Amino acid sequence: MIDKSTFIARLSLMLTLFICLPTLADGVLGQNLVQNPGFDGGDNSWTIQLAKVVSSQAHEGKNSLQYQNINPKSYRMQTQIISAEPGQTIHFSAWVKGQDIIHNDRKYGASVFVQSYDEQGKYLGGSFPSGPTGTFDWTPINGLYIVPAGAEKVMIGVYLRRGATGTAWFDDVSAQIEKQPPFDVILEYPNYRGITTTDNNDIWKVLFMSNAADNQSAQIESRLISPSGKVLFTKNENLGSARTKVLSWKPTNNLPRGTYKWHFEMKAVDGKTIENKIVPIFVRSVMPSTYIDNQGFTVVNGQRYFPLGIYTGNSRDGKESYNTNIDLKNIANAGFNTILSYSYGDNENAARFLDDAEHNGLHVIYSLKDIQDDSQIDTYVQKFKDNPTLLAWYLNDESGPEHILTLEKMYQQVIKLDDAHPAYQTLYQVNLLNGYLNSLDIIGSDPYPVPQKPINEVSEWTRQTVAAANAAGQKGTWQVLQLYDSSLSNPKVPSHPPTLDEMRNMSYQALINGAKGLLYFAYHWLWAQDQSRQRNEAAFEKRWPDVQKLIGEIKPLTDVILKDNKVTLKVLSPSTAQYQAWQDDNKLYLVVVNAATEDKSESLQLQIPAGWHLLDNKIPGIQMQLKNNILQLDLAPLASGAVIFSR
Repeated sequence: MIDKSTFIARLSLMLTLFICLPTLADGVLGQNLVQNPGFDGGDNSWTIQLAKVVSSQAHEGKNSLQYQNINPKSYRMQTQIISAEPGQTIHFSAWVKGQDIIHNDRKYGASVFVQSYDEQGKYLGGSFPSGPTGTFDWTPINGLYIVPAGAEKVMIGVYLRRGATGTAWFDDVSAQIEKQPPFDVILEYPNYRGITTTDNNDIWKVLFMSNAADNQSAQIESRLISPSGKVLFTKNENLGSARTKVLSWKPTNNLPRGTYKWHFEMKAVDGKTIENKIVPIFVRSVMPSTYIDNQGFTVVNGQRYFPLGIYTGNSRDGKESYNTNIDLKNIANAGFNTILSYSYGDNENAARFLDDAEHNGLHVIYSLKDIQDDSQIDTYVQKFKDNPTLLAWYLNDESGPEHILTLEKMYQQVIKLDDAHPAYQTLYQVNLLNGYLNSLDIIGSDPYPVPQKPINEVSEWTRQTVAAANAAGQKGTWQVLQLYDSSLSNPKVPSHPPTLDEMRNMSYQALINGAKGLLYFAYHWLWAQDQSRQRNEAAFEKRWPDVQKLIGEIKPLTDVILKDNKVTLKVLSPSTAQYQAWQDDNKLYLVVVNAATEDKSESLQLQIPAGWHLLDNKIPGIQMQLKNNILQLDLAPLASGAVIFSR
């Protein structure tokens, strides 16, 4: 997202401007991958830019690396390539000392980072812990990084953040791989926090994944223990050459309520236990009021619900004062059913905001991302967890992987207080999504391609996000799509508010590729006409009709998607156009999108089952003809829409 008091800033204040990750047990981390970590060998193994090795300062040993910058426009990094592979988790750190370090944001001082690139040199993302400013003695900075798929070059570095001036010394730089346990288990069902009900006899499933180098002689022993301590079943299996195995158990009718414990042990051929884990399953009378079902859909009070939401910030008058009812009515009348507000996460008007949202028929994703400390989080969760309009808790807005362990702690804190509502995070770090899965129930990414990137980035990011959600058993996927003019936040980007065709195209891409909820960023930015972001009535009135039209088109389709009756159609000729079809009683809905480059037309031929007749569809930019059960679609650049058939 763009205008927000970031979660990183909250953590920086809490932790005195630097991140300290929990200390792991001995033996969990491998050896230090950094060569010459204390610079006692001079600058050997390092690529140095305008820095020098000195003996006047040292945390340990005899040397450190000194970097002085007097020009805020100068930006230099001191780096080293380390040996790491995709999927590995790197715990990294450095000791830093500073003198007169200045930046207009106090958390952007001296720090350490890890980042990676693919074989073509494309940047794949990195982890950048906050660093202190001012004058300070030796201070540890710690971070966490999950190496993304496709990474060929992984780099660690020390630096002053862009725009910072002053003098910093760096010493004892470390990067250690977190060792994989012998095996992992994922509870595939019950998928939502391991919760099921006494009347549900759907099969319980666990995916067992071996990380051992040699599985041939390994054995798995699994046993399920009831709340009373009774062993319900025991099973021994040889893993053989397989890396994964699905283990299952079919519950009987009317299981007693309580916590069931599914034990897993990996044993060597001599019977010695290599590792053991316990997966809890919670049998209750009823499911939580809101949860994610095993198809990834949101369920609210027993019914599937498709969040069609919008982000908002300040109230209509542009201040923090309370004056939102007009805006909420606007939003509800446009067809939205969900609201996520940055401004009413933690102020005295939050309760009234929730009341107004309920009055306008809107569910609320309640933002906790800017709450200052654990006790405040407790206060707000306890205060609003029973509010009927609450849909989910918003824990994170794009915070980097250095915050993963803190987010996991925050997630556990929230779900302990409220087991009736899921937790949601939005991220742009699409190469690193798997690292966040232990801290959320719903995940979203926020591709904002217009105008500087190919619009099909929405498809790519949605596929990656859905894949991450599925890999965790089954999480929800709510994608965040672009309404705002990105030049308002980046002066280097030409002004280009997304057109109706572009907004529609991005929306259909997300639906075709598996999103189970759509949110749009952002209502309050529609009022801005320049980088001052002052509220301008004319700017809003120019954009809002297109947003209303978009939601009017999308909303009826979400009712069809919730039924999840997908139909696969045969593609008769190669095409880059995308489609997905759903049947709803006597109608067939075909969603199609041309997500190729913005100036390229595309054609698509599909085999339509006999008995379906094309209705009088009039979709801008799409020519269609159905003859002998063959549908010919010719799509202009950016064209998208829903083609409807009946029988």
